[in-house]
Amino acid sequence: NGEGRIFALINLSKSPGRVVSYSDQGRQGEFWVNPLGRKFTGLAVDGVNQAVYIGDATGTIYALDRGGGAGGSLKSFVEIRAAPGEENELGPMAVDNRHKRLFVVDREGDAIFRVDLTKRTIARDSLQPSLGTPRALALGPGGDRLYIADSSRRRVWVFWPDTSPPRREIFAAGHKFRSPSALTVDRYEQLWIADEDAGKIFVFSSDGSLLDTLPEK
Repeated sequence: NGEGRIFALINLSKSPGRVVSYSDQGRQGEFWVNPLGRKFTGLAVDGVNQAVYIGDATGTIYALDRGGGAGGSLKSFVEIRAAPGEENELGPMAVDNRHKRLFVVDREGDAIFRVDLTKRTIARDSLQPSLGTPRALALGPGGDRLYIADSSRRRVWVFWPDTSPPRREIFAAGHKFRSPSALTVDRYEQLWIADEDAGKIFVFSSDGSLLDTLPEK
Protein backbone atom coordinates (compact mmCIF):
# COMPACT_ATOMS: atom_id res chain seq x y z
CA ASN A 1 0.00 0.00 0.00
CA GLY A 2 1.03 3.67 0.15
CA GLU A 3 2.89 3.08 3.43
CA GLY A 4 5.11 0.35 1.96
CA ARG A 5 3.28 -2.34 3.93
CA ILE A 6 2.03 -5.75 2.83
CA PHE A 7 -1.35 -7.15 3.89
CA ALA A 8 -2.15 -10.86 3.90
CA LEU A 9 -5.12 -13.08 4.74
CA ILE A 10 -4.66 -15.96 7.18
CA ASN A 11 -7.35 -18.62 7.62
CA LEU A 12 -6.70 -21.39 10.11
CA SER A 13 -8.93 -24.46 10.31
CA LYS A 14 -10.68 -23.68 13.60
CA SER A 15 -10.12 -19.94 13.91
CA PRO A 16 -11.79 -16.84 12.43
CA GLY A 17 -10.11 -15.18 9.47
CA ARG A 18 -7.31 -12.69 10.11
CA VAL A 19 -5.77 -9.83 8.18
CA VAL A 20 -2.10 -9.36 9.03
CA SER A 21 0.17 -6.47 8.05
CA TYR A 22 3.90 -6.77 7.41
CA SER A 23 6.59 -4.14 6.93
CA ASP A 24 8.66 -4.09 3.76
CA GLN A 25 11.40 -5.85 5.81
CA GLY A 26 9.00 -8.71 6.56
CA ARG A 27 8.24 -7.82 10.19
CA GLN A 28 4.72 -8.62 11.34
CA GLY A 29 2.72 -5.64 12.51
CA GLU A 30 -0.96 -5.29 13.41
CA PHE A 31 -3.59 -7.92 12.79
CA TRP A 32 -7.38 -7.83 12.70
CA VAL A 33 -9.82 -10.69 13.27
CA ASN A 34 -13.18 -11.21 11.56
CA PRO A 35 -15.67 -9.99 14.20
CA LEU A 36 -18.22 -12.68 13.25
CA GLY A 37 -15.73 -15.55 13.28
CA ARG A 38 -15.94 -16.20 9.54
CA LYS A 39 -13.19 -17.01 7.07
CA PHE A 40 -11.87 -14.26 4.83
CA THR A 41 -11.88 -15.01 1.10
CA GLY A 42 -10.72 -11.86 -0.69
CA LEU A 43 -8.44 -8.86 -0.14
CA ALA A 44 -7.85 -5.60 -2.04
CA VAL A 45 -5.59 -2.72 -1.02
CA ASP A 46 -6.23 0.88 -2.08
CA GLY A 47 -2.73 2.32 -1.87
CA VAL A 48 -3.84 5.80 -2.96
CA ASN A 49 -6.43 6.27 -0.20
CA GLN A 50 -4.75 3.84 2.23
CA ALA A 51 -7.82 1.66 2.68
CA VAL A 52 -8.07 -2.14 2.76
CA TYR A 53 -11.15 -4.11 1.70
CA ILE A 54 -11.73 -7.71 2.80
CA GLY A 55 -14.45 -10.13 1.70
CA ASP A 56 -15.73 -13.13 3.64
CA ALA A 57 -17.47 -16.41 2.92
CA THR A 58 -21.01 -15.05 3.28
CA GLY A 59 -20.91 -11.91 1.11
CA THR A 60 -19.82 -9.27 3.62
CA ILE A 61 -17.13 -6.78 2.59
CA TYR A 62 -15.26 -5.11 5.43
CA ALA A 63 -13.22 -1.91 5.22
CA LEU A 64 -10.08 -1.23 7.20
CA ASP A 65 -9.65 2.53 6.93
CA ARG A 66 -6.19 3.32 8.27
CA GLY A 67 -6.19 7.02 7.40
CA GLY A 68 -2.43 7.07 6.96
CA GLY A 69 -1.61 5.89 10.49
CA ALA A 70 -1.27 2.74 12.52
CA GLY A 71 -4.19 0.84 13.89
CA GLY A 72 -7.62 1.32 12.38
CA SER A 73 -10.83 -0.62 12.79
CA LEU A 74 -12.42 -3.36 10.73
CA LYS A 75 -16.05 -2.52 9.96
CA SER A 76 -18.75 -3.88 7.68
CA PHE A 77 -18.72 -1.82 4.47
CA VAL A 78 -21.34 -3.42 2.22
CA GLU A 79 -23.30 -6.68 1.91
CA ILE A 80 -23.48 -8.55 -1.40
CA ARG A 81 -26.63 -10.61 -1.04
CA ALA A 82 -27.06 -13.94 -2.81
CA ALA A 83 -30.09 -14.77 -4.92
CA PRO A 84 -32.73 -16.95 -3.16
CA GLY A 85 -31.53 -20.54 -2.86
CA GLU A 86 -27.93 -19.64 -3.72
CA GLU A 87 -24.79 -19.20 -1.67
CA ASN A 88 -22.59 -16.16 -2.09
CA GLU A 89 -18.95 -16.84 -1.27
CA LEU A 90 -16.80 -13.94 -2.38
CA GLY A 91 -13.53 -14.57 -4.16
CA PRO A 92 -10.70 -12.33 -5.43
CA MET A 93 -11.01 -8.54 -5.33
CA ALA A 94 -9.40 -5.50 -7.00
CA VAL A 95 -9.69 -1.73 -6.45
CA ASP A 96 -10.14 0.70 -9.35
CA ASN A 97 -8.92 4.04 -7.95
CA ARG A 98 -9.68 6.02 -11.08
CA HIS A 99 -13.39 5.15 -11.05
CA LYS A 100 -13.69 4.68 -7.27
CA ARG A 101 -15.02 1.14 -7.46
CA LEU A 102 -14.22 -2.33 -6.20
CA PHE A 103 -14.41 -5.47 -8.34
CA VAL A 104 -15.31 -8.76 -6.64
CA VAL A 105 -15.65 -12.15 -8.30
CA ASP A 106 -17.95 -14.83 -6.95
CA ARG A 107 -15.82 -17.81 -5.92
CA GLU A 108 -17.84 -20.09 -8.21
CA GLY A 109 -17.00 -17.78 -11.13
CA ASP A 110 -20.64 -17.07 -12.01
CA ALA A 111 -20.64 -13.31 -11.49
CA ILE A 112 -18.54 -10.17 -11.22
CA PHE A 113 -19.75 -7.51 -8.77
CA ARG A 114 -18.89 -3.82 -9.05
CA VAL A 115 -19.12 -1.90 -5.79
CA ASP A 116 -19.31 1.89 -6.00
CA LEU A 117 -17.00 2.96 -3.15
CA THR A 118 -18.69 6.35 -2.81
CA LYS A 119 -22.36 5.40 -3.00
CA ARG A 120 -21.90 1.81 -1.73
CA THR A 121 -24.14 0.53 -4.50
CA ILE A 122 -23.62 -2.85 -6.22
CA ALA A 123 -23.94 -3.89 -9.87
CA ARG A 124 -23.83 -7.55 -10.88
CA ASP A 125 -22.67 -9.00 -14.20
CA SER A 126 -23.71 -12.62 -14.67
CA LEU A 127 -21.19 -14.85 -16.43
CA GLN A 128 -22.20 -17.86 -18.48
CA PRO A 129 -20.27 -20.00 -18.95
CA SER A 130 -18.58 -19.40 -15.63
CA LEU A 131 -14.98 -18.35 -15.06
CA GLY A 132 -14.08 -21.77 -13.67
CA THR A 133 -12.05 -21.25 -10.50
CA PRO A 134 -11.07 -17.56 -10.20
CA ARG A 135 -7.95 -17.20 -8.05
CA ALA A 136 -6.78 -13.63 -8.68
CA LEU A 137 -7.73 -10.30 -10.26
CA ALA A 138 -5.63 -7.48 -11.70
CA LEU A 139 -6.71 -4.19 -13.27
CA GLY A 140 -5.13 -2.53 -16.26
CA PRO A 141 -3.68 0.94 -15.52
CA GLY A 142 -6.73 2.76 -16.90
CA GLY A 143 -9.23 0.59 -15.06
CA ASP A 144 -10.84 -0.34 -18.38
CA ARG A 145 -9.87 -4.02 -18.36
CA LEU A 146 -9.88 -6.65 -15.65
CA TYR A 147 -7.70 -9.77 -15.79
CA ILE A 148 -8.95 -12.92 -14.06
CA ALA A 149 -6.83 -16.02 -13.33
CA ASP A 150 -8.82 -19.25 -13.80
CA SER A 151 -6.74 -21.96 -12.11
CA SER A 152 -8.94 -24.97 -12.91
CA ARG A 153 -9.05 -24.28 -16.67
CA ARG A 154 -5.44 -23.09 -16.79
CA ARG A 155 -6.17 -19.75 -18.42
CA VAL A 156 -6.43 -16.02 -17.85
CA TRP A 157 -9.50 -14.07 -18.93
CA VAL A 158 -9.76 -10.39 -19.79
CA PHE A 159 -13.02 -8.60 -18.94
CA TRP A 160 -14.11 -5.17 -20.19
CA PRO A 161 -16.56 -3.86 -17.56
CA ASP A 162 -17.55 -0.65 -19.32
CA THR A 163 -18.68 -1.99 -22.69
CA SER A 164 -22.39 -2.47 -23.28
CA PRO A 165 -22.92 -5.24 -22.51
CA PRO A 166 -19.67 -6.07 -20.63
CA ARG A 167 -17.61 -8.58 -22.59
CA ARG A 168 -14.82 -11.03 -21.89
CA GLU A 169 -12.49 -13.30 -23.80
CA ILE A 170 -9.55 -15.60 -23.17
CA PHE A 171 -6.39 -13.53 -22.80
CA ALA A 172 -3.89 -16.38 -22.38
CA ALA A 173 -4.11 -20.18 -22.22
CA GLY A 174 -1.65 -23.01 -22.61
CA HIS A 175 1.92 -21.69 -22.23
CA LYS A 176 2.56 -24.57 -19.81
CA PHE A 177 0.06 -23.14 -17.32
CA ARG A 178 -0.84 -25.54 -14.50
CA SER A 179 -2.62 -23.33 -12.00
CA PRO A 180 -2.34 -19.56 -12.58
CA SER A 181 -2.84 -18.12 -9.11
CA ALA A 182 -1.57 -14.52 -8.86
CA LEU A 183 -1.62 -11.52 -11.20
CA THR A 184 -0.22 -8.01 -11.36
CA VAL A 185 0.11 -5.33 -14.06
CA ASP A 186 3.23 -3.15 -14.26
CA ARG A 187 3.60 0.43 -15.48
CA TYR A 188 4.30 -0.81 -19.02
CA GLU A 189 0.85 -2.52 -19.02
CA GLN A 190 2.54 -5.93 -18.99
CA LEU A 191 0.69 -8.68 -17.15
CA TRP A 192 2.73 -10.87 -14.77
CA ILE A 193 1.17 -14.28 -14.02
CA ALA A 194 2.46 -16.46 -11.18
CA ASP A 195 1.69 -20.18 -11.49
CA GLU A 196 2.29 -21.95 -8.17
CA ASP A 197 2.02 -25.49 -9.55
CA ALA A 198 4.30 -24.80 -12.52
CA GLY A 199 6.73 -22.87 -10.32
CA LYS A 200 7.01 -20.15 -12.96
CA ILE A 201 6.14 -16.53 -13.68
CA PHE A 202 4.87 -15.64 -17.16
CA VAL A 203 5.08 -12.09 -18.54
CA PHE A 204 2.67 -10.97 -21.28
CA SER A 205 2.28 -7.78 -23.28
CA SER A 206 -1.12 -6.05 -23.25
CA ASP A 207 -1.97 -7.67 -26.60
CA GLY A 208 -1.48 -11.19 -25.19
CA SER A 209 2.01 -11.93 -26.55
CA LEU A 210 4.28 -13.97 -24.25
CA LEU A 211 7.37 -11.86 -23.47
CA ASP A 212 9.22 -13.90 -20.85
CA THR A 213 9.10 -16.94 -18.59
CA LEU A 214 10.88 -16.97 -15.23
CA PRO A 215 12.88 -18.98 -14.45
CA GLU A 216 13.76 -19.91 -18.03
CA LYS A 217 14.39 -23.59 -17.22
